Amino acid sequence: IPWSRTKDGLHVHARNLDADLYQWNRAPVLFLVDETGAGSGRHKYVAFGTAALLYPGGISGINDAGIAVSLHQLSTTRYATQITSGRADIAPFVQQRILREASNLDEAADIIRDSRFFAAWVIFCSDAKTGQTQRFEFNAEKLRVGPLSLAPVAQTNHFVHPDLVEH
Repeated sequence: IPWSRTKDGLHVHARNLDADLYQWNRAPVLFLVDETGAGSGRHKYVAFGTAALLYPGGISGINDAGIAVSLHQLSTTRYATQITSGRADIAPFVQQRILREASNLDEAADIIRDSRFFAAWVIFCSDAKTGQTQRFEFNAEKLRVGPLSLAPVAQTNHFVHPDLVEH
């Protein structure tokens, strides 16, 4: 029974789509991903996206360890158009790694901290086992990690951390 796997039986991680971006409403896709073969240590996960989406991590998902994620793209003037050394990570692929590899919020945070971004996003994470949530906001210049929280938390397509708010 799914609710028996949560801390209080009431854990909810929800995401709304309040715009008709990329045909979300016309061609929704539910990805069911199992890359757990051969003792890989990976998690099974389910994620929501749209047809032709290049990453099966979708824009929201949950894995079999109870880690749920939602991705929010943000408007910013702080971005990078050229990465001349090293690597740059696409936020949706980072979210996919969280779904595939993280068993708790500490592991999700490690994956995000190990990433290098060139655009502005928020990855909002929650753990059904503990009831905790955490927000990771970043642009090309900074990564800010919100505090762990047990209270109901909302995330928008706007920066919350004072170091990243532009307007």
